Amino acid sequence: IHITGNNDDSVSKFRAALTQLKVAAAKHDKNGLDAITIAGDIADTGKASQVNVFTKLVENSGIENVMLTPGNHDHSGDAVATLKYYIDTMGEKYYKNDVDSTMIKKGARHCVINGVHFLLIEPAQYGNNCPYSKDVLTWLDKTLKQITREDPNAYVFIYTHPMIYDTCYGSDLPDGWWYTTDLTNILSKYP
Repeated sequence: IHITGNNDDSVSKFRAALTQLKVAAAKHDKNGLDAITIAGDIADTGKASQVNVFTKLVENSGIENVMLTPGNHDHSGDAVATLKYYIDTMGEKYYKNDVDSTMIKKGARHCVINGVHFLLIEPAQYGNNCPYSKDVLTWLDKTLKQITREDPNAYVFIYTHPMIYDTCYGSDLPDGWWYTTDLTNILSKYP
């Protein structure tokens, strides 16, 4: 999304995207859009002013559940936009579908919407293989184990900004800035 300011292309494009999503959802479900999920780069440089613009856009859209995880732009420069910061800024009402918020300060959350699980995690840093903290990795493994034990056929969507190494175009670039290998062993246990 890369929100840069109040009245610029990033704002108008995001506003248009939200409108398109709501219209499309209403065609298929009388209740409309249940939630939006964003896998990073919500703000362009992670400044509080950009996060506030994002929050106002979501507030004005009427969407009541936002699942997000910050990206590298949310952490750049004088950025403050960690997962915890977004939650504190936007308010608890946007996180009513969280079933596990114990790891939010460390960059992980678990939401369930209409019986579908969403796990959102952020790395400890960008670059150098985008490592995740041991706490987040342990939480991810434990959470996936619990979900699949309860329902082996459950769909689980995992959102994170860095790509999983060697899974799509660009996920094998040599500098290690855009991908991670930290999640491969855990994810391979839960097909």
